[in-house]
Amino acid sequence: MIGYVLRIYSGKYLIKADNDEQAKTKAQKMLDLMGDIHEITVLYHIREVAKFPAKPFKQEPRGPKELPLYYDNL
Repeated sequence: MIGYVLRIYSGKYLIKADNDEQAKTKAQKMLDLMGDIHEITVLYHIREVAKFPAKPFKQEPRGPKELPLYYDNL
């Protein structure tokens, strides 16, 4: 899976596809759903060069009332 970025005035949208043609098709479907866009939109290709593993870190014990370092709002 390759990453592509569709750039529109309202922001950038990530499109995952296996090749350029599939990315163009997905981007066109997205644009069709958005309606009339009065600006040139551009589909960029980005690729993964390398993955770097996450490094564990040591954390001092906390008191029960302290908030966690990371939490999920979902």
